[in-house]
Amino acid sequence: MSLIQLYNTIKYLRAKQILYRIYYLLRNKYRNKVGFKYKLLKNSKSYLVNLQEYIFTDNKYIPPKEFIFLNKKKKFKEIDWNFKEYGKLWTYNLNY
Repeated sequence: MSLIQLYNTIKYLRAKQILYRIYYLLRNKYRNKVGFKYKLLKNSKSYLVNLQEYIFTDNKYIPPKEFIFLNKKKKFKEIDWNFKEYGKLWTYNLNY
């Protein structure tokens, strides 16, 4: 990284951001030197997590041009990729 790039990066930062960046850099170097590791709690009921094999989703595409997302069904003559009647989240699911 050139000095010009470094200057152009730093000039937009606040003093607090620069100080914390230096703090974390030094802290990480110290921890690496002394071999610091976080302790993991084993057999503690408050830290157990039950993971599901998969998340059930009811999103569907039903040919031709019919979609079900968020329990709302819409059939298009021509798919409107910016469809806003059901909200942004529904439109997001339609696009992705």
